[in-house]
Amino acid sequence: MVVNTDKPIRNTAEDRLGRNVLAATIKNEILAVPQGDSCVLAPLGPWGSGKSSILNLLENQLCTEQRLSVIRFNPWLFSGTEQLVGQFFQELRAHLLTKNEKESDETIDLIDKYCDGLMGATSWIPQVGAAIEAG
Repeated sequence: MVVNTDKPIRNTAEDRLGRNVLAATIKNEILAVPQGDSCVLAPLGPWGSGKSSILNLLENQLCTEQRLSVIRFNPWLFSGTEQLVGQFFQELRAHLLTKNEKESDETIDLIDKYCDGLMGATSWIPQVGAAIEAG
């Protein structure tokens, strides 16, 4: 008996189906979005169709771009709107803290202000609220 697992590929060396070409096309579409604009990508397909593999290949390609940062965020890991939004901003904030750039500090300040306005206080975001109260 042979059991196939749903283990996505992680890099081009594992790509036996040529999905890297699609990842490159998606990367070019992302790079074509004018700076200041936004876009939403939604990989759709049945279980096992390669969505995670394409996302892994796309992430590898996007990480080569100096002007971009890639942050992996899986909304399926959280339940409820508050937890989802809180974890998203926590991940974004943590990523910016690792960059240690002046622009990151300014963006973190904007995130903190946005969270304050969104919920009235940032205490609902575990580490963000504590950091603001301590600061």
